[in-house]
Amino acid sequence: MNLNGPWFYEWLDGPEPATAFLDRCADRESPQMSTSRVRMPASWLDAFGSVAGTVLLRRRFGRPSNLDAHERVHITLDRVVGDAEIVVNGEEVAAVAASDETQSFDVTDRLQASNELSIRLTFDGRRAADNGQSLASVAIEIHVAD
Repeated sequence: MNLNGPWFYEWLDGPEPATAFLDRCADRESPQMSTSRVRMPASWLDAFGSVAGTVLLRRRFGRPSNLDAHERVHITLDRVVGDAEIVVNGEEVAAVAASDETQSFDVTDRLQASNELSIRLTFDGRRAADNGQSLASVAIEIHVAD
């Protein structure tokens, strides 16, 4: 299951101060009022322009149903444009470096009925933002345990 579509993001370290986010939010009463949305996957340039910084990307998802005892749930990232920390329900799953390689992490034991996946992504500008590098394409996959 691809986690394409809208993700919430918030600059943790970057070009836009928190007050600018508050000014841009449509629903100031929302619990997400200090965040914005980006559609994933996307190129860094399309999402954030040609700036470096750190963003926190967040997305909710449900636990896959009808899992057999020998099946494991993995979060898979197709491409990571910068250094990233992957967190599920507040627990760090992995820290990864920028890579074009697919990376997969078993999160089965961390899952609840409703879950939050967070990716703290740091783009330092060493890789050109306009060369088509995309933010991670993220999916939930079911793997058979060894």
